[in-house]
Amino acid sequence: MISKYSKLASLSVAAALMLAAVPACSKDEPAKKTDTKSGAGTSTVQATGEAPTASAPAAGQTETVVFEVTGDGKATTIDLVPAGNPERLYDVPLPWTSTISIGPDVTQLQIVVVGSTATNPGCKITLDGKVVAEKPVGGDAHCVFDR
Repeated sequence: MISKYSKLASLSVAAALMLAAVPACSKDEPAKKTDTKSGAGTSTVQATGEAPTASAPAAGQTETVVFEVTGDGKATTIDLVPAGNPERLYDVPLPWTSTISIGPDVTQLQIVVVGSTATNPGCKITLDGKVVAEKPVGGDAHCVFDR
């Protein structure tokens, strides 16, 4: 009969072998992460596990954001982050553009468009003259930028 202590010893050895087989990740070596949503391959992730982000402007400074929707026909709905007033736009003729100013507290920019034709509209987000997110006509009509 095997004692409970010999069972524990064999379990401890098995656990130690499993841990030895798993490679360690050093703080000096950034991990690689695959972006499965966009199929964009790999990107470097900071040692802290956080994705790289764009810096926000200094307190009190504003930035200019241009939201654009391209394509033909109408957009059934357009939703923006940060939300405007109204929060959702309906039956918008395309192409469409909106320009807003944001402060340093805004960490996400997003536009979601539902088209009224068989082909999805395109979208683009420009932050202070630099394109930070873009999808072509026929794509998924969802542009997002996190900083």
